[in-house]
Amino acid sequence: MKRFKPIDNSQSFFLSVTSECVHTNYPMIEVMEQYFDQYFDSNMFTNVLSNDSTGAPAFHPSVILKVIFYAYSKGIYSSRDIERLSRTDYAAMYLTSNSVIDHSTICRFINNHKDAMVSFFTKMVYVLRHINLIDYNILAIDGTKIKANASKEFSGNVRDFKDKKTRIEKKLKAAMEDTERSTPRIQKKIDQFTKSIRKIDTFLKQADERSPEKINLTDRDARLVKDGGSVVTGYNCQNAVDSKHHFIVGNTVVNNACDRNELVPMIDIVEDHLHDDSKIVADAGYFSSDNIVYADKHGIDLYLPEGKNMDGSQKKRNAQKINSKDCDIDHNGDSKFLTCPGGYRSTTQECFNDRGDFNYRFYIPASRCAACMHHDICNPNYHKNRSKRFNVKREYFDSAPLRKKMNEKLYSKEGRLIYNQRACIVEHIFGEIKVQKRFTRFYHRGLDKVNTVWNIVCISHNFRKLATLGISL
Repeated sequence: MKRFKPIDNSQSFFLSVTSECVHTNYPMIEVMEQYFDQYFDSNMFTNVLSNDSTGAPAFHPSVILKVIFYAYSKGIYSSRDIERLSRTDYAAMYLTSNSVIDHSTICRFINNHKDAMVSFFTKMVYVLRHINLIDYNILAIDGTKIKANASKEFSGNVRDFKDKKTRIEKKLKAAMEDTERSTPRIQKKIDQFTKSIRKIDTFLKQADERSPEKINLTDRDARLVKDGGSVVTGYNCQNAVDSKHHFIVGNTVVNNACDRNELVPMIDIVEDHLHDDSKIVADAGYFSSDNIVYADKHGIDLYLPEGKNMDGSQKKRNAQKINSKDCDIDHNGDSKFLTCPGGYRSTTQECFNDRGDFNYRFYIPASRCAACMHHDICNPNYHKNRSKRFNVKREYFDSAPLRKKMNEKLYSKEGRLIYNQRACIVEHIFGEIKVQKRFTRFYHRGLDKVNTVWNIVCISHNFRKLATLGISL
């Protein structure tokens, strides 16, 4: 006869939770406690408390922070789920001394300590550098898009919401006239339609009729951003990562979909730590002439390609159309020159304001175009009395020498070795956060709050990295 172990689920269990057991099985908790014992300053969190003489005792900030960082490291982000974790997970029970932290306490803590969380992250970076775990020889800057806690359905401009209000009013009228099916479900729909109309009316009273900007009514700071080929309502999260152990050394969250304007702010965040040999690498999404000029002006060793193709072009050129980027440009003193594919060298000195864009205009005589072999694809609307005009943006033209110098640096042997490290330094971090730890959306609304949450995500990553490296502080 087969024998099996006796199992009796009706009995009571007494779990032995000791610091040695927790530290052995959860090295991140050991690292956190070492860090908090040596470097944590509670004043920046306790200054907002006002329960000195009245009110109930509060959890110490270090306890709440440890539980939050531990939960985020496990891929748990909802305040209710974190409360549940403190009830059921014996490592979380150890951190709270078997006390349960209410979800509203966790939510208020995150909402009320934006500046303190930034200071915590900044100090952590200083500590990691002080103990030689971070170097600034190569810094990789990159961004990723994270969904907002908002429905894409309520994104649009004034015209979009007027149309949407009309559609909802029709649905509301139909639901109210459906008296034969007066069920709780129908009443719920009526309440939902009424709430949506009220929300849209509030926006329309405050909005500028002429504004083309699209916003989201659930989260006014969120914007439509492109993520992996799809358009979502979310935020653009930026990180700067060091090359030694891949710690996050700088971060921010913006609601601009394009990375081009975020390179300089990210450099400003890490600027205090840079040294003479520091190198900054970023992908082609950050390219702009202004960024290259800024780096040259401030002595920053930047590695920034103009495009993803090996020749520096931003995208596959259309062989059936010739524009200014197919021409050669150069200058001699104050004179600017453009040589078209047909070999004609045009010159100009003036810069024209084309609706806010400053361009240099170069003209190719119609007589020259008539005999040109590129006539059909360069000047298909040829007229014998009309010259061909090429417009070149001022910043693009003026930065030509710096762009040429950048390409030479990037495609040199040393430049390739440096730039090829970029993906290995920074890309996997977003993979860990979004795929392994499943942080694909924010649970808070508003730019200030999502910045706080992203700081927590980055701090949790750094603690997790310390535990993985097996380093004792």
